[in-house]
Order: sequence, then structure tokens, then C-alpha cells
Amino acid sequence: MKILLIICGFIFSIMPAFAEEASVPEATDDSIVIGKKLVLKSEILGEDRPYIVGLPASYNDTTYQPRNYPVLYILDGDIHFHATTGVINHMSNPQNNGNTRIPEMIVVAIPNTKDRMHDLTPNNSTMGFDGKENKQFATTGGGPKFLQFLEKELMPVIEKNYRTIAHRTFVGHSLGGLTVLHSFLTQPGLFQNYIAIDSSLWWDQEVMNKWADEYVAENKETKARIFMSLADHKAAGKFNSIAAMTAPNKYFAETLQNSPSPDLKVKIQIFPGQDHGSVPLLSLYNGLMHVFDGHKPSMKIFTGGADAFSAHFKAYSESAGAEFLPPEGLVDLIATIGKLLELSDEQTQDLFELNITNYPESAHAKKQLTDFLEKSRKND
Repeated sequence: MKILLIICGFIFSIMPAFAEEASVPEATDDSIVIGKKLVLKSEILGEDRPYIVGLPASYNDTTYQPRNYPVLYILDGDIHFHATTGVINHMSNPQNNGNTRIPEMIVVAIPNTKDRMHDLTPNNSTMGFDGKENKQFATTGGGPKFLQFLEKELMPVIEKNYRTIAHRTFVGHSLGGLTVLHSFLTQPGLFQNYIAIDSSLWWDQEVMNKWADEYVAENKETKARIFMSLADHKAAGKFNSIAAMTAPNKYFAETLQNSPSPDLKVKIQIFPGQDHGSVPLLSLYNGLMHVFDGHKPSMKIFTGGADAFSAHFKAYSESAGAEFLPPEGLVDLIATIGKLLELSDEQTQDLFELNITNYPESAHAKKQLTDFLEKSRKND
């Protein structure tokens, strides 16, 4: 425990407080900028679509070799962007007492525009959650085109303009959760992770559950991580949210959990005391914990040297479906405080050499190794 406290304090003291984002307009010295609003002219949707990009704190840190990042796409982005970037920074920022439970990532938030019901429903239906006709749903069913917009227009722009890896997470709440699960069923492999928060699976007499049954019957080797959450729904008044929300979500999750696919990891969690409006924050945190399970190195890895680091991230990469190298800054830190961890000089040298292997263009990694070898020779 004493060693861990020393490490945490050391991390907190040496990491920069903020990193400028080159893609963000010029800010004054006392500004903290977490994202940039942009607009994409969509031919598929026939309208201009706004989106917001938040970059990791390390994205423009010139200390280390520039690296690529996974991307998280979140719906209802005008509502959820601030919370999402905050949660991810908390869970992935070494400044936070070495907290690297998840990787740093780029956040792309997609706000609503003209007709949310149109964009976030998988088919046209005028049937309400109570089974009665609702004329306000007349324009629904734009989900397939909206998902094509994400795949064919927005994602290529993000991957052209930012340093990304082929590892994507899709997050949505309510009708957004419906859309996230719609993407899972109809766009195989587009996303590796799905976080569906209190999803409106009552839609069109639970049509998504019928599609889930068909999907499981036809797909035996699906690879994905899915987290589904539910608020603490009650049977009150005319709206029995236990029947409308809880039952269809449980059915969908259990259907996928019964899939023969060994690499389909599905978890559903109910949050007592939370309602439909309050559940997204807890769901996002716990969802990220599920879909990035296995990313965080343990203290055993820290003290195991270069081979342990490499083996850990190799195993995680295989499970995640994309290459995640040991972060240069984290390996550099562990090597720098090697004496505190009771690493041998050979282990410390191996860690510095690991960074050169993984990040051959890093001047910092080369200097660190040179300085270490020179200091070692003087001590001999």
C-alpha cells in the first residue's frame, strides 16, 4: 500500500495539468476547453448535421510519440457530451492517482436536430408504448438512414481528421439505446462495444426482440461487448414502466446471453433509486467498466517488467479486437520509479527499451534509455 501511495503521488506531481487541443479555437490562458463543435453536410440525410469532438488530454502532448486512440460515439450529444468527457477523463487519466481503468479515447457526440423520433427509431410505427395509436409517431423510422450517416459519412471524417484505431464504442440513452442495439443487429462489426442505457425496447410492440431472436439463430460467432442498464422502474398510474421498459430489456439481454457465441459478452444492470433521467451517469461509468474490462494493468504487471506489460496488453488486444500498445507514458513512469518498485536495473532497462520498440520515433524514449545507461555506467 505504501508503494502504491508513492506511485500515485509521483504520477500526480509529474503529469501536466492540462494539454492544449490543436483542433480547438484559440482560447485565453484562463480557459478550459473540452471540445469543438463542427458541422457535416450529410448527403444521406439531406441536411447539415452538427457534431462535437472531445480529444484526450494527451492528444497534443509533445513529450511522447503521437499515438492513435479508440473512439466513443454518443447520441443525444448536446445533453451528454460534458458528462461523457468528464467520466472518461476520470477513468483514464494517470493524474487521477494512476487511474487507467479504460484507455484514453476521442469522444464524438451527435446532437439531435429536426426530428429525434425519426432519427432514432428503427422502423415506421405509430404504435405507442401502451399499444395505442399515436399520430405523433407518423414520421418515425429514419433509423436505418441515420446509421448509414454514421457509418458512411461521419466515421470517415473522424478517421481522416483524427488519429484513431479501429476500435469504436457506441452509447445511447432511451431511444438512443434503441438505436445502439439496432446498430448491433444490423451493422456487424462496425462497433466493438455497445452501451445501451434504459433503452426504449417497447418500440413497435418490442420488434427489436423479434429481431434479436432472429439474429441469435443466424449468427453463431459474434464478437462484441454489450452493457445494458435499467432505471428503477415502477408500476404507477397509466404508465407501467416495469412492463414497458424493464421486461423487454431483460428479454433482449437474456436472448443475447444465450447466444452460442463465446466472444459475445453481455451484461445488464438495474440501478436502484435511479429514474430514467438520472440513470445515464451511473450507466456510463459501469458500462465503460464492462466493455473495457481487462484494460487496467495490475500492480503485479507494474512490478513484472517489460515482458509482463507486453503480455498484458497483447492479451487485452486479442480480447478487444484491436491493437492496444502499452502507453509510452505509463511505461516510462514505471521505469522512472523502478527503484521504488524494487525493479532490478535489468528490468528497468527492459522497460525503456520496450518504449523504443513500440514507439521508435520517440525522442523522449531514446533519451530516457541513454540517460539510464549513462547513469548506470557511472555507478559501476
